[in-house]
Amino acid sequence: MRVSVIIPTYKRAWALPYVLDSLSKQSIKPDEVVIILKPSGDNSENIIKKFQEVLNIKMVLQSGGYSSAAYALGIKVARGDLLLFLDDDAIAHPDWVKNYINLFNELADAGAIGGFEYKAYMINGVPHLTREPLYHDDIAKKHITERH
Repeated sequence: MRVSVIIPTYKRAWALPYVLDSLSKQSIKPDEVVIILKPSGDNSENIIKKFQEVLNIKMVLQSGGYSSAAYALGIKVARGDLLLFLDDDAIAHPDWVKNYINLFNELADAGAIGGFEYKAYMINGVPHLTREPLYHDDIAKKHITERH
């Protein structure tokens, strides 16, 4: 199974080294990393080029539109059998690709699978992962109950 990771990015040169480093350290590396770059002049292109030595990166320039257009463009150019989407400010667990391959092999009739997001904190320039959910159900519940 060929795996493509799609990452839309805009003005995130500060975050790209973390997400790309996490992909370079996967227990099973993706076959390709498709980065949809909306140019912003923040040096993102140079950071992406540095990681082309360790990852098979396909950089595609986005000339207009918003994130939905970036995702559509990524889907169009990706060549994988399995398409994984990752935010440009995320850090993938070392078994992230492997876990999704295993999940799709187990659930052969699945068309899509969602994942969990956990907070990470930067301490002295080093990301520290937590098991703390990025979004809490109580926020949605509070909003719903306040409106009724």
